[in-house]
Amino acid sequence: MNESFYLFAILGLLMGVLSGLGLGGGKLLIPALVLFTSIGQAEAQGATLLSFVPISIVAILTHMKERNIDWSLVGWVVIGAIGGSLLGSMMAMGPLLPYLRIVFGIFLIGLGIFELLVKDRVKKKMNRTQTT
Repeated sequence: MNESFYLFAILGLLMGVLSGLGLGGGKLLIPALVLFTSIGQAEAQGATLLSFVPISIVAILTHMKERNIDWSLVGWVVIGAIGGSLLGSMMAMGPLLPYLRIVFGIFLIGLGIFELLVKDRVKKKMNRTQTT
């Protein structure tokens, strides 16, 4: 790795801020690491996953303080997340690795379209359903 550690620190800082804002720093950190440094897709994923441990602890403590956690849902989300992370890890290390950048790019484009065009309509529809 020829890059200065400052580049990694700056990328980490930016993604930490975005994560704190709820914008999902991982969706941005992996492409940023691949584009702006010499590390590969799988290595960027590993670094990103490990960086989430301290970020998550800080975010959890903040949300606990503000009482923003619905504890009745946490167990179900964790069960699904563990299963999904096992499946995703197997996919990332398996024969699909060469196609991972393409799949990840398509995922990001789809997520961007959802954020721009669909998310607000879904929220409004859910709010109307809950109030009736």
